[in-house]
Amino acid sequence: DADITDLEVERGRLKEKAAAAGVKVTPLAFIVRAAVLALKEYPTFNASLDGENMVLKKYFHVGFAADTPNGLMVPVIQNADRLDLFGIARALGDLSDRARKGTLKGAEMQGGCFTISSLGGIGGTAFTPIINCPEVAILGVSRSEHKPVWNKASKQFEPRMMLPLSLSYDHRVIDGADGARFTHLLGELLGDIRRLLL
Repeated sequence: DADITDLEVERGRLKEKAAAAGVKVTPLAFIVRAAVLALKEYPTFNASLDGENMVLKKYFHVGFAADTPNGLMVPVIQNADRLDLFGIARALGDLSDRARKGTLKGAEMQGGCFTISSLGGIGGTAFTPIINCPEVAILGVSRSEHKPVWNKASKQFEPRMMLPLSLSYDHRVIDGADGARFTHLLGELLGDIRRLLL
């Protein structure tokens, strides 16, 4: 679970500024930003398998699963590392809208390095996302909810907004220890709003 309490507070603060810029900042925009930062730290997660060859990518094209009337589609945000939070939010909104309308181009669903599948709108606490080949990893995000979390400093439980994360990865490229480290880093990034806004 990632503690996104501060993230949600900041998202509320950004609402007016985002509306003025013509974008809606969803939690997924922050998750894409965190994923890019984690991929930079763990480059093997930004790889693909071409037959028996592993290709390490120097670009960060992040796909996201979109539930549409025509079934599941995976639009890809090109060069997500070059976009600020509002840029990511704008790309998510545009690609999601066109995926639902069935007007996405084939090229807009290709070339992804890493995919995020979010079931937050549906619910659930965990699931096993299937890797979008030839990528080597995919992040599953379930619905966030308030949970009691122990605060060592105050020695009491506090209500915190917790986001369940599920990571699937190809063991031919990534071992379990790195999978755990990657997920741990994602949790840290989502819990530290300052790093996501840099």
